[in-house]
Amino acid sequence: MEIVQATPEEASALLEALSREMDALYGDSGSARFTHWRCFVIAREGEVLLGCGALVDYDERTLEVKRMYVAPAARGRGVGRAILAALEHRATGFDRLILETGNLQPEAIKLYEGAGFKPIESYGPFVRNPQSLCFEKPLLTANPPPPLQQACNTPD
Repeated sequence: MEIVQATPEEASALLEALSREMDALYGDSGSARFTHWRCFVIAREGEVLLGCGALVDYDERTLEVKRMYVAPAARGRGVGRAILAALEHRATGFDRLILETGNLQPEAIKLYEGAGFKPIESYGPFVRNPQSLCFEKPLLTANPPPPLQQACNTPD
């Protein structure tokens, strides 16, 4: 398995699969809240797309983890953990990561808690959503954030 920066075609294919799954679970794909990213990575084995995740600017010192997804056939193999670790590696220079997941996704909650994320109050568009669970992870860093074009080009 390798984690690499996504091409537009790869990103589109995985985002469509994620949107279908979220729409079936919650009646909302969540795609309207995801219109840009600082970094978008995929996991793949050869030509087989296994999953994806993105980093979005939240504020000057915080990045938000967005659109984490692992294809059903690849679940239980550590793909989500590898994507999350790659995103955290690419967040060098920032103070923390935040994210939102749904209360109907126990596997995602377990992944985030296992990676050191702690529950926080809901933020932004999730404040009044009873299905939203929000998390944060402080990052150990003393460096300024990397320029936009370098945030996703950090080798693993």
